[in-house]
Amino acid sequence: FFITPWEKIKISKIMGKNYQNLKKKRGDLQ
Repeated sequence: FFITPWEKIKISKIMGKNYQNLKKKRGDLQ
C-alpha cells in the first residue's frame, strides 16, 4: 500500500516514542 509523507512522519514519531520508552525501561532494569 502507498504511504504518504505525512503518514510516514506520523509513523516515525510513534516509533520514536516506543523506542524512547524501551530505552527508559532498559535503563530502569540495569
